[in-house]
Amino acid sequence: MSATRRQFIRGTSAAGVSLGLGEWAALLPISPANAEEAKVTPGLVRFGPDIEPIVRLIEDTPRARCSAMMIAQLRKGLPYRQFLAALYLANIRANEVTHQMAVLHSTNQLTLDLPVQERLLPTFWAMDSFKFHQERAKAAPSLKPLTGSLPSAERAEDEFHAGMNNFDSERAERALVAVIRSQGANRVAELLWRYAARDWTFIGHFAIWVANTWRTLETVGWQYAEPSLRVVVVTLVGEVARKVGQDKTLKGQPYWTNRERVQKAVATIPANWAEAGSEPAFTRELLAAIREEKMEVACDLAVSRLVAGKVRAGAVWDAVHLAGGEMFMCAQKNSAPLHANTAANALHYVFEASSDAGNRLLILLQAVGWMCLYRSAMTRRGWFREPRQILDLEEGSIADTPEAAVEEILAHLSFGSGDNLAVDPFKGTYGAEFNSQPWRHEAAGKAFAFARKFPGPQLLVRAAHRLLPLKVDWDPHRIKFPIAAWENWRWVSPEWQPHMLAAASYSFVGVDAPDTALTKQVREAVRNL
Repeated sequence: MSATRRQFIRGTSAAGVSLGLGEWAALLPISPANAEEAKVTPGLVRFGPDIEPIVRLIEDTPRARCSAMMIAQLRKGLPYRQFLAALYLANIRANEVTHQMAVLHSTNQLTLDLPVQERLLPTFWAMDSFKFHQERAKAAPSLKPLTGSLPSAERAEDEFHAGMNNFDSERAERALVAVIRSQGANRVAELLWRYAARDWTFIGHFAIWVANTWRTLETVGWQYAEPSLRVVVVTLVGEVARKVGQDKTLKGQPYWTNRERVQKAVATIPANWAEAGSEPAFTRELLAAIREEKMEVACDLAVSRLVAGKVRAGAVWDAVHLAGGEMFMCAQKNSAPLHANTAANALHYVFEASSDAGNRLLILLQAVGWMCLYRSAMTRRGWFREPRQILDLEEGSIADTPEAAVEEILAHLSFGSGDNLAVDPFKGTYGAEFNSQPWRHEAAGKAFAFARKFPGPQLLVRAAHRLLPLKVDWDPHRIKFPIAAWENWRWVSPEWQPHMLAAASYSFVGVDAPDTALTKQVREAVRNL
């Protein structure tokens, strides 16, 4: 095992020059040689005769044979980009926003960031996750035909808001289709953003699904806007929302009070309020209010300082992301702690994508309020038995070279070393049991030291991300979370980036985690090349 670990780490040099082709070298001839070849453009994803058979193969081939089937197609000359497009289409054709649909943005990003010989692996993983969920679906989902007449282009936006505010999905769907047909993508996006940030009921999933569906839509092409965004509307106000106990009043949530704050503030807030900018004292103050679950106090603090011109949005986002990272340090759970980070990521993306000042301010204040809701949810479940504060991190002892330090951090990360070994790399993710093993905290201290000692953490993150498609199971959170955590790292001010890297390390798997059945299937297919 130690030899295997050393071999892996040697393939992650800081300069990226000696990548160590290893056992995946045989995939080089059929892998995308550069990021441009891995892009999907609208012309690639039409249901034409060149791609429909590939979509059908993905849908109809048994899960255990999918990787070998796709390798065979790639060897016959199928361009990688068409493989990726067909996988997107297979998910879109399922006609529902689900975790395996939302993770496609993450796997595509991971594909672009990996060494050339490994770029196929995340897409094989995404295909396997799709097949896992496809096998367990009780019935093939389908998008119902629109009923009734579409409103006129002049009335469409008002009708959309009326449908969304009255939780009338059919009315909102018809109106959104009318807007899609009469206006451009940017205008459609602005209509959706405020509702993406409206409802925390399903621990932030609505924001995550809207943001990631939109990011995938930008990849696959605007011709799929109507079915994709109709499903988004149904998710926000239709059957899915009702199943999780949707309350039209959003009782106990900050949405309506934050709308009032925005209405009062938007006319007088400084023009530069939405810029990046660090204010450490304010960030600490806001983080303390979130930690104490003082939702109204936290939202008032953020908006008052913004209006007064004393801080900018970047300092507020710093507190939001630090709060999410801290919660996961306290309890590695798949509900509130994990989603505090992925929802913060979705809301921050929506904030960056929006150009409407009212929407942007509302989204920012909702992010602050949601962090308090996540803390409250964790308190109710008793998940602060190991309370940790992200600003109190201490540097762990690490090796003098970045390569050796990466090996130290990842070698035993999943199971630990010595006599107190875990039996499951993801034990405690669900249910009442905890998954904050001592070696996880130790690794976080080492990651914190790594970020402070060496010029950039890319070497550590690259090595950790290379393990994901080999070691994690079908659960979309296994890849969606670490990719979001890395993007969150890039969004915070430089002084907080070491803290965010330490928090992100809790989402990594170690070299000691076993390879998945999918990895073994791909390995066997590669041996037969």
